[in-house]
Amino acid sequence: MSLLQYLSQRLLILGGLVSVGIFYIIYVMYQWGLDDSTEYYLTQDMQWAIEILGNNKILPSNTKFRQFYLRDSSGKSLTSLDLPQKYSSLILSIEKSEFFFLEGDKTFQYGLHQKLNDSRELTVIHQFAIEDTTEGTSLLEISIVSSLALILIMLLGSGVIYQRISLSMQQLMHASKNEYLQVVVEDEFVEINEIMESLKNALEALENKNDQERLFIQTLSHELRTPMATVQVALELLAKKDLTENVRDKIDIIFNSNQRMQVLSNELLSLWSNTENTEADTNSREKIHLQYELSEVIADLDRAFDCKQRFIINSCLAEDEMIELKTCRFHLSLLLNNVCKNAIVHSEGEVNIVIASNDIKITNYKSHKDIDPLVAGSGIGLILATKAVELLNWKIGIIETDTEFELTLTFKR
Repeated sequence: MSLLQYLSQRLLILGGLVSVGIFYIIYVMYQWGLDDSTEYYLTQDMQWAIEILGNNKILPSNTKFRQFYLRDSSGKSLTSLDLPQKYSSLILSIEKSEFFFLEGDKTFQYGLHQKLNDSRELTVIHQFAIEDTTEGTSLLEISIVSSLALILIMLLGSGVIYQRISLSMQQLMHASKNEYLQVVVEDEFVEINEIMESLKNALEALENKNDQERLFIQTLSHELRTPMATVQVALELLAKKDLTENVRDKIDIIFNSNQRMQVLSNELLSLWSNTENTEADTNSREKIHLQYELSEVIADLDRAFDCKQRFIINSCLAEDEMIELKTCRFHLSLLLNNVCKNAIVHSEGEVNIVIASNDIKITNYKSHKDIDPLVAGSGIGLILATKAVELLNWKIGIIETDTEFELTLTFKR
């Protein structure tokens, strides 16, 4: 999940929670207002009824929304209608307050009960429908409209916040992808500017380091060519002379080592000189059968190490299915050569190669014997393989244990 997705989801969740809270608050405030207004009007009606009784007049007739009940001290009704039992029971349970409340299935019922000076008891009750409306709008509709208005405001506000943060994130992404760092737009947030400045400095330092590394490798490879060519000519002249068998064997060793140095120099020069030459790399691509190229690499290694029988190749593909890749043959050959050679020189047993539709897995048991650095290359093979993987736009994965070394090359067909 991206940061912007997280932010948008959390803003929506927060808006929903706040809307539910506001809906509840509106409902509660309505009830509080209803309680206060009802108590006020109950008190007014109670005073009005007491004045009527004081003038020896008859209490007003009961309606659906307002009722008057008058009883004597024994509980006998002094009006045409008796006080319902539900109110009588509730009045008996009231100790500190003269007001009481009942909620039915369809109505709210508020009441006020007082004892008059002549030992009579007067009860006034107001009744409201639960779904009662005010000016054509119900309480539920008022709450829904208020919540929707609140949600709309929050969505607009969160949308503005999201867009602003998204702009800063896009500027960060632009700064990270800006190869030459020529265009860096300042942001109003100090933290974003600091991150972009740090990123710019880090990328510039990395680019300078890569340039220095590339220049060093190119210079080294180029400078090594002349002395190695001189040695090659000298060895060829010596080989034509009449030499003892012991001396000739040593010259052959020097000759082969010098040739490997020349090959390595050419590989280094090729890998580090064409890193940014995208057009040349694209033109050098050709259709290659992976299985055929792998067999060619193993055949070349067999001539140097007599190791063809150690390679066990298995395929997860259908019978006779060939993997065809469009890539640079030199880089692919260099990659396969180095990973296969690395498996040979660092193990004594079998080297298992599994070919799948999108990867090659090379597994070998590790050898704990000392290995000649001239043969193993002091780890330079894995460095060359990593560089070749980068140029091929493949991926390399390594899993190493105390006894086994597993290397996986992942590619796109």
